[in-house]
Amino acid sequence: TVSDAWRILRRRHVDVVLMDIALRGKKTGLDLTREIRLSDSHATLPIIALTAHAFPEDKDACLNAGCNSFVAKPAGKTTLLDAIERLLAEKSSR
Repeated sequence: TVSDAWRILRRRHVDVVLMDIALRGKKTGLDLTREIRLSDSHATLPIIALTAHAFPEDKDACLNAGCNSFVAKPAGKTTLLDAIERLLAEKSSR
């Protein structure tokens, strides 16, 4: 749930978020992404949308909500690790 995710973000250092767009509860992963982007402490946290919602409009919605990258399920290990590595490299070069 979104509240569980916020609890983790407040208590632990997180380098990258793998965002499930279909989170259970009243809010979705897109809602959480928007909240993270508005947060002073996590606004620049890299977020990868990892979702089975793989239509072009789904990708656009994820990127417009603030996700840095989009990976459609089922994703191979290499695809996911490449996306994580790219975002961490971009973050460290800023």
